[in-house]
Amino acid sequence: MPLIEGDALHPPANVAAMRARRPLTGVDRRWWLGAVGAALAAARKRSDQEPHSTPAPDG
Repeated sequence: MPLIEGDALHPPANVAAMRARRPLTGVDRRWWLGAVGAALAAARKRSDQEPHSTPAPDG
């Protein structure tokens, strides 16, 4: 599963605010949290669709 960099999920307005050293508000983070949740759901869906290896038999 590839690494997802959370900062890459921020909209451009949030990135600009962070570059200007302005703290993000809860409203600023709302969209980002939704994007994080969507990325996690997509990763889980992909993981659930991948074939799983079976454990080696004992002996």
